[in-house]
Amino acid sequence: MTDDSTTAERDGVEYPEVLRVEVGSTEEMFADAIATAEAFETGETESRGVTEAVLTFESIGQLWKVFTARRIELLESLLAAPTEGITQLAERVDQPYAVVHEDVEVLVNAGIIKWREAETTSQLFAPYDRVEIGIVLSPGRAGDSQDPSR
Repeated sequence: MTDDSTTAERDGVEYPEVLRVEVGSTEEMFADAIATAEAFETGETESRGVTEAVLTFESIGQLWKVFTARRIELLESLLAAPTEGITQLAERVDQPYAVVHEDVEVLVNAGIIKWREAETTSQLFAPYDRVEIGIVLSPGRAGDSQDPSR
């Protein structure tokens, strides 16, 4: 970021600096959404210094379906720099085009990465400065920790 604002501006659109990914119940997700809306209305988000978006999954298994090791590698690459499409991203991470295309569709549909028009091409980019993935293990989630490499 080049200025003192708390959101990153890309293509004239302001995005939060951080995407926080977590596992929680639907009730927790709605409570977070309400708290975020209230903080926005009262201006508290600006006093915190960092803005964040929250992506909540109901189970660790659902999180692993989106955040596989391969997709995390793609996301890390896009956090470092946008690409001129899927072909360039596939070359960058040394993966077959078809595999990267499928992974990109999942990440775009989840709102984690985005497409934008840039001069004569379309670019893939991650609109956040960083992504924080948090998993809290507790006895109630024992049957829900699938292997992320699947």
